[in-house]
Amino acid sequence: MKNILAVTFGVIISVIIGSLFMKVSNNPSDSSTLVNYENNIKAFQVAAYTSTQAAEEEAKNKNGIVIKDDDYYCVYIAILRDSSNVNRMIKYLNDTQTYYYVKNIDLSSDIQDNLTKYEELMKNTNSDVAFIKLNNQILKMVGEFNED
Repeated sequence: MKNILAVTFGVIISVIIGSLFMKVSNNPSDSSTLVNYENNIKAFQVAAYTSTQAAEEEAKNKNGIVIKDDDYYCVYIAILRDSSNVNRMIKYLNDTQTYYYVKNIDLSSDIQDNLTKYEELMKNTNSDVAFIKLNNQILKMVGEFNED
């Protein structure tokens, strides 16, 4: 009987504490989402270094770009949003035995507009060579915006 009371008391306390920290809304116009799926941009990271020189060397070897993220220089080999392109890149990297980490990133609206144009072309090609060349154009574009 003591165990049932202890569990029940624990559940009640948890619900009270949870309700203090959680906003509940049944309003469908509430737009406070954690993830904006329209701009869910995936970056394929292959390395992170504390040294810019090591990162630049890795980026050159992997045909990627370097973007500073806090105290690290991250090497990215693809930045994509469209799910079919993301899946195709995953398949390509797995087939080539390239190790990577996929993470969500934010990009400016200017880059996103250009990204959409390149990704439409990527979706319409059956050639892996053209797909990778378009990916390289995206990386070049993001790298140029990142330098500003």
